[in-house]
Amino acid sequence: MKALLVDTAGERPVMVPGEHPDPVPGKRELLVAVKATAVNRADLAQKAGKYPPPEGASPLLGLEMSGVGTAAIQLAKQRLKCTVAVTVGSMEKANLCRKMGADLAVNYKQEDFREAIARAWGPAVIDLIIDPVGAPYWERNIDLLGMDGRLVYLAFMGGSRVDEV
Repeated sequence: MKALLVDTAGERPVMVPGEHPDPVPGKRELLVAVKATAVNRADLAQKAGKYPPPEGASPLLGLEMSGVGTAAIQLAKQRLKCTVAVTVGSMEKANLCRKMGADLAVNYKQEDFREAIARAWGPAVIDLIIDPVGAPYWERNIDLLGMDGRLVYLAFMGGSRVDEV
């Protein structure tokens, strides 16, 4: 199958298109035919050695989910009729998220998202937090999480151990 591989033979790792044997599913596993994929932030972090793949994960890039946040916004607004806050790294992304239905888009490079969300709705009010960053956001996430709220980690791009942050 066609794959995006990491070539580590040179001075620094580079991504190169190539061929890889088709994966063989094990017991209680499913092989999914992927029509199209893309390189996402976790892929780039893995290539840079800053985000190790989960134990047992495929060595191929592009097999992780991307667009989770945009899908979550749309599902939360259209299906569940929820109020949605998002954190983004640029005004362009903030505007896109608002177009998709986000009620509040906080640029975490310009302000603390905990303060912005608490200012908008108060502390301890969020029912569901979906976080790809991990440890650096632990305390702020807990401050915002409402009673019986859920904190879901999709990745630990900032680390998985709070005591190491």
